Amino acid sequence: MFFRSSVLHAAKYAFYIGDGDAKTFSNLSDAKPYGDFVVKKLDCVLHVGRRMFRHLKDVKKSLVEKRKLARAEAKKKEEQDKKEAEHEQKNQAKVKQPRKKRKLGDEPVPQKTTDLTGKIMK
Repeated sequence: MFFRSSVLHAAKYAFYIGDGDAKTFSNLSDAKPYGDFVVKKLDCVLHVGRRMFRHLKDVKKSLVEKRKLARAEAKKKEEQDKKEAEHEQKNQAKVKQPRKKRKLGDEPVPQKTTDLTGKIMK
């Protein structure tokens, strides 16, 4: 198209409006259809906007996935901590308090002989 324009219409394109395809413009720059005359590249606003929107959408999607993953990990950790606390409470309930050892002289002295016989009989 660029080569034919100078031959057929004696016109030169000064600008190339592209959609972000670097291959086409690089081939045009290497071919040099007008000799030393340089064709400048312009990006189409709609294509630039579309590319930007797509990239932003991808970033949002990755952030949402990371947030979901972080929430799931936090919930899992919370459940694990809760189970550990319950397990620790059960273990503490099972632990018996050590008995207080009595010495021989610690028992109260019986006031009556009937109290004494009652203890002996038991």
